[in-house]
Amino acid sequence: MLLVGSSSVALAQTYITPLHTGRIADFASWSYSPEVNTQTVGSNDYLRLAHAAATVVTPTLNFANYTTKSLSFRVRTFNGVDATKNTITVSVSADNGATWSAGTYTRTPSSSTLTAVSAIDLSAINAAQVKIRFQSLGADGSVGAGIDDIAITGNVNTASVSIGAPVLAETTVCAGANLSVSFATTGNFGSNNVFAAQLSDAAGNFTNPVIIGSGSSSPIAAVVPATSAAGTGYLVRVVSSNPSVSSANSATLQVVKPGVSVTPASVQTVALGSSGSTLTATETAGAIRRQWAVATNAAGPFTAIGGEVGATYTPNFSAAGSYYVVAQSEFGTPCNSVVRSNVVQVNVTLPKTLLRWDGGGDGVSFADANNWSPDLAPADGYDLLLDHTFIASAYQVVLPAGTPIPLSLSSLIVNPSGGAAITVTLPNTNTTDDYLRFTRATDALVLYNGATFVNNSGSGSGTPVDVSTAGSNFIIYNGGAYVHRTNRSVSVLLDNLSAAEGTENGLFAFETIGTSSSTVSLNGRTFGVSGG
Repeated sequence: MLLVGSSSVALAQTYITPLHTGRIADFASWSYSPEVNTQTVGSNDYLRLAHAAATVVTPTLNFANYTTKSLSFRVRTFNGVDATKNTITVSVSADNGATWSAGTYTRTPSSSTLTAVSAIDLSAINAAQVKIRFQSLGADGSVGAGIDDIAITGNVNTASVSIGAPVLAETTVCAGANLSVSFATTGNFGSNNVFAAQLSDAAGNFTNPVIIGSGSSSPIAAVVPATSAAGTGYLVRVVSSNPSVSSANSATLQVVKPGVSVTPASVQTVALGSSGSTLTATETAGAIRRQWAVATNAAGPFTAIGGEVGATYTPNFSAAGSYYVVAQSEFGTPCNSVVRSNVVQVNVTLPKTLLRWDGGGDGVSFADANNWSPDLAPADGYDLLLDHTFIASAYQVVLPAGTPIPLSLSSLIVNPSGGAAITVTLPNTNTTDDYLRFTRATDALVLYNGATFVNNSGSGSGTPVDVSTAGSNFIIYNGGAYVHRTNRSVSVLLDNLSAAEGTENGLFAFETIGTSSSTVSLNGRTFGVSGG
């Protein structure tokens, strides 16, 4: 049994009109004489009938489409127990209230507790304009009755109602799009009936139908789920809730689902300066154009990659970092939408090989990518080698002027190998504090015979050149020289200066005599020959 309030309705039955729960304001379609009011006890509302003229009448009810009609309600005494004054008289009209001869019934409560009365069988009444009237004819203005949970139920005669096959506003729709579903009905459906449009699977099966819209009448404003797979065999049907009736199926519906996928989808790791694996965009039918795009975050925002509008794209980025690549494809009718593919991550790492000086650019500038082999500007984590592999004559390398961002190299090795001198200069016009760091655990900054590093930084504070990993990682071999021509501190370099064999005559020269930067603590240090 389905229990609503204290009135019960058999599962095979339905309310012909909504259950009246005692609050006049909630049931405006009913009519009430002025002597009727809503009374509340605790949280429960009921209709109080304490006058002989008190009358409650239902709206017009169509009994023609129902079988096994029944009336039930709860009743109580009001302001005293008196069978004559407490009795509720029920009258039925089959002609919309013109006469009340279709049936008369009485129910008398015995206490002030709302109690369900025995049901009144109205099955013999089959008129289309039925009204039911409730009165307290014996009430005297003080003693009367209360009534609540008025339930008028019946079984809908399904043979008298039907739903025609729905007509769809479109024969082809995009997944996620609106779809108007029209249908015709015959007969009168029950109170609070709801029509629901159901969508089959792509093969036309309703084993697990999806409700795509509902309403009390035609047409239904439906929405094809965005998760629907593309297919040409979808069907739509309309079902009702009161009674449970199903229409025939609609004509077939094609669902189009634009999509684009990029393969290979796996994460790529590419050395800076190299190209990654070619990506291929595969689209569903209807794509009219595409654009490859990239972001530095997997969630975007994505920026178009200039000129990359083909079906394939080969990643190649100019700086280290993580990049996220997508294909964005535009589709025409019926979807007229832009769809983004899966995201492919491309990690660009610093090269594992050395950058070797070849002087192929201006022949002097440290930051000129064309002066290095391969043609990459030095960046964090690089190992650099200056030698005579490409240039036999003496040459000078000058670091950037101005305030470039700090640079953290793995190592710098200057090795003329007995050839012409090679000089590296940090100019006075470079004013970046803590500009140059060498981080490798061994041989971080190495000056061989014929190599000179001039630190002429113009920074106002900090340590412009530093070997940051503790240990003997700053090596000046015999014939090599480090020239300290800045007022900045030198202690960090001295802390890591190697005293290994072959460095006895390496030169650590100060050209800032009389400043704090030329003051050297000898405590715990071993030096070969130093110059000043």
